[in-house]
This record gives sequence, structure tokens and C-alpha cells, in this order.
Amino acid sequence: MILQPGSRPVPNYPDYKLIRRLGAGGFGEVWHASGPGGVNVALKFIRLDSHLRTVELRSLELMKSIRHPNLVSLFGAWKGDNWLILAMELCDGSLQEKLEEALRNNLPGIPLGELLKYMVDAANGLDALNAKQVQHRDIKPANLLLLGSGLKVANFGLAKALQQTVASNSGAGTVAYLAPECFNGELTLQTDQYSLAVTYYHLRTGDLLFKGDQAQIMYSHLQLEPNLSDLPHAERIILAREQYIASQKNSSNYLRKICRQRLATWRDHAERGMAEAQWLYADCLLEGVGVTKNQVAAARWFRKAADQGFPLAQMSLANRYYRGEGVVQDMQEAIRWYSKAADQGQLSAQSMLRLIHAKQNPSAETSVAPKSRSRSGKEPWWKFW
Repeated sequence: MILQPGSRPVPNYPDYKLIRRLGAGGFGEVWHASGPGGVNVALKFIRLDSHLRTVELRSLELMKSIRHPNLVSLFGAWKGDNWLILAMELCDGSLQEKLEEALRNNLPGIPLGELLKYMVDAANGLDALNAKQVQHRDIKPANLLLLGSGLKVANFGLAKALQQTVASNSGAGTVAYLAPECFNGELTLQTDQYSLAVTYYHLRTGDLLFKGDQAQIMYSHLQLEPNLSDLPHAERIILAREQYIASQKNSSNYLRKICRQRLATWRDHAERGMAEAQWLYADCLLEGVGVTKNQVAAARWFRKAADQGFPLAQMSLANRYYRGEGVVQDMQEAIRWYSKAADQGQLSAQSMLRLIHAKQNPSAETSVAPKSRSRSGKEPWWKFW
């Protein structure tokens, strides 16, 4: 198959005409093309070499059937001349390119406010996949695409369609983001969550979480505690929480042992009065992650951290009073703690204060409530924590 501008490479579909190549890699090439009716599309050409002869077409049909604003639409899939051809929604670029632009401008990574909006969109797309019992299996910056002001997750289900583990066919660039269970050929509901957390670290700092060849990276994911010191403190503990939950629910006995050790460390530091550890331990109690679920005990630990002025704990404690979880429901206490968190810049707390104000004053103008909001207009990603 000859790929060049003007060629029509899709068997039996002459309306697809190549315009320009967008990129190439070990997998093959991606082209900007015109489709039926002159619609602009992206055509992805994947080489089916000796390692990738088998294509599970049912997985590709599933990819076509799932629709969501934060998922790249798949219009068609064809096989021919040792190529798999995918016709997809054409996007403006990827977060990989956005990161490279930030580094060229001497920034350490993508700025927090901008990146959070992208992460919300990515999480929404992955939630839509999880609702269909689909795991992406290959979350990385290059598969998070930009369209207008939003983000779409691309290539979901492709790893399954090719009937290969991502680790075996995508090179070290993908292995760098893999969840530990993938190295054992396993998947959990938290697999993509772990990969998204690792992707966040890369996009914020400009560095991979673990470096080296494939064997070194695999060892690091399985054996080593990640060093998150390049992140600001608040982001560091949130990312540690995400990786902990993803790893704790893994089926690997070794990883469960590591998680129990980490939980014991958090409990020890919590009892010594460290607010961050108190919040993390309370969150584990609240969710029943690694420890028996206990909402009353969770509220008690949230209160200890909140009394020290830790804003995430203030937000969590406010949620407990708002919902009556582990404490007697008390709207005034909820407002008091939301206000403390909002004063420290917690956008989710500001949003909850607006919501409460609107419920208590249905005929009042919304401008009476606090006016701060996230740049995206959506709730920040830690709202429900």
C-alpha cells in the first residue's frame, strides 16, 4: 500500500482521499483525509506484522458503538494488505504536543488550571467506557486528543482488538504509563485510573514517573514507591491517593502487601498529628479501601486534619455534614467548613456554597453567592472526595 497525498487507500471506499500525513511511529501512520461528503477525518494505518496478525473485529465494532463527547468517534475499520485502517474523528492535536509546546516555552509542564480541565474531560471519557465494561488499556498523553477547547480520549479498545498486551507491542513509551497488574496480563476497574495518574504526573512535570528500559520501568512500577517530590504538595498527596487505590484493588498479593504497608505508614503519621496523613487515612476509612469501612471514624479523622487548617480535609468534613455521613446532618456546620475550604481556594467548596445558597434562596440572583468558579465551568476533579 502506497500512502501519499491524493491516494485512496481504503478498499472499496474511494471517497476516502489522503490529504497530508499527521504523524508516524512504530505502529504505522496517521493521515488527515477527506471522507464521504468531503468530511475531514483522521485515517490511522496500523501495520499488521507477524506480531499483530490477529484483529478482534468485535472489539472494533464495540469502539464504533460507544458515543460520548469525550471519546473520539470511530467511523469505520477495514483490513487489507497487512494493514488495519481506522477512520476516526479528526482532532486538533494531543496532550503530548501540548506538553512539548509548554517545554519549548520553558515551563516545567502544562499549567495546573489548564491541565485540570483536560483531566476532567479524560476522566469523563473513561467513566463512559467503564460504564460499558470497557478498559482503555493504553492511556498516555498521545491518546488524549484536543478538539476545540475540550479533550477526547482516543484509541480505546484498540489494544484488545489487536489481541496483544500493551506492554508487548507498544514500546517503552507506553510501558511508562502501565498499571502494575498489566505486566501480569491482568486488568482491574482501576487500571486506567492508575495510568491517568501517571499521565498527569508526566504532563505536570515534564518527566516520566519511572525511567529506563522496559525491564527497569516494569520493575519500578511493581516494586518501587513513586517519587512525587516534583509536584506541589497538595497535588502530591492526591496523586498518591489515586495510585494507592488503584494498586490496592489489584489482584496481586505482592501489591496488596505493599499497599497494607503504605496504609500502616499513613496511620502511624496520622496518629502523630500529620494533617495530610490524617486526611488520607480518613479517606481510606470512608471508602473501605484497605481497611474496614467506617464513616464515623472517617469523619473523626477528617475533623482532626480540618482543625489543623488542611483544606482538602475541610472540604471532606463539610461533605460529611452536608450528607449526614458519619455525623449528624448539619447544614450550618457544612457551610462553616465549606467556607473555610473556599477561603483557601478550594473551587469545589465555592461551588457547594453556591449550590446551597441557590437551594436556600430559590428566587434570589445567583450573583449573591460566591462568584469564583473553575475555568472550565465544571466541578474540579476532587469534588466528590
